[in-house]
Amino acid sequence: MNAASAALLVVSTALAHPAEAQSSWRTIEVPGTPSGMLQYDSASVMRTRSGGVVSVWERINKSGEGTGGWKLARGKRYKYAYQVTHWTFGCVRHMASLGAIGYFDSAGRLIEASPSITSDGLEPNYLPVSPGTWEAATMVAVCNAIANLATSPLASVVGGVRVSPTNPSGGLNTWVLTVGSALLGALLAFLVRGLYDRWGNAATARGLAVALWEELSATEFKEQGTFPLFGGFSSQVFDTLFSALAGCLPEGLFREVVRYHWKMKFIQEHVRRSSDAGTGAIAWGTGGIAWVEVQDHVKAAQAQWKGLLPRLDRYAKRSRPRLFLTRREHLLPGRG
Repeated sequence: MNAASAALLVVSTALAHPAEAQSSWRTIEVPGTPSGMLQYDSASVMRTRSGGVVSVWERINKSGEGTGGWKLARGKRYKYAYQVTHWTFGCVRHMASLGAIGYFDSAGRLIEASPSITSDGLEPNYLPVSPGTWEAATMVAVCNAIANLATSPLASVVGGVRVSPTNPSGGLNTWVLTVGSALLGALLAFLVRGLYDRWGNAATARGLAVALWEELSATEFKEQGTFPLFGGFSSQVFDTLFSALAGCLPEGLFREVVRYHWKMKFIQEHVRRSSDAGTGAIAWGTGGIAWVEVQDHVKAAQAQWKGLLPRLDRYAKRSRPRLFLTRREHLLPGRG
């Protein structure tokens, strides 16, 4: 492969990027020049570790005519919509090396290229930058962007050309947009998750009401002589699913369930200890002073038991969509 063929291959490959990545172009405002005419590709910026040497693609949005010689037949005339030039700048020495130039049509297709072997491959040929030129404006913009300086010693190179900051608010706007999008996404995910959990809790609440109703229905209160007793009490649902009860049942119903179970547990424990000590018995028909001592508690537990059964039954028959909207027992005050 000869040098000309190699250079054309390098140029054709490199120029494909500036022609397509339109979103990365930054505008350089130059007084006396239409806005948007001079741009550089921020995505193409490459620099040395020290930042003293920077390479970049520059775009001049100005139409013109040219004569073929590399991609087109030599001498063939063509029209182009804009041109893209590869520059290598010495930011410290205020020097520039001209590289490949590509000419594009309005659709972004490469029409003709003018490669430079010295700058696009091996040995940049640096020349002083002339004040007031477009390459001077591009050098100032790119070198300042790399150095991130508020004031630059390159200002004297520009002369009469004033270079505005290249997209000065772009970084901040991008950051704000990124953070805002992240927060909005998190909020949306949180909302969707909340609705999903609420729908699941509606089904769980119905299941808990059914389980509690079955458990309470197994308990039996009856009178032994002049005082009431009970049997068949179980607290398995209450003990094993306490956190689910607290999270899914309405507060009033949950409080009543808790009070009932704690009262029944207190009575059961009191009678059991008295029975172990020989002062009472918990079995039906045996009686004992232990039951006499907790008669008020037994009557209160029986009243709670009678009140809970119909409430749990009604709650278990609530539709899932209704419990999704509200887990309250009553939609309106005084209504079931």
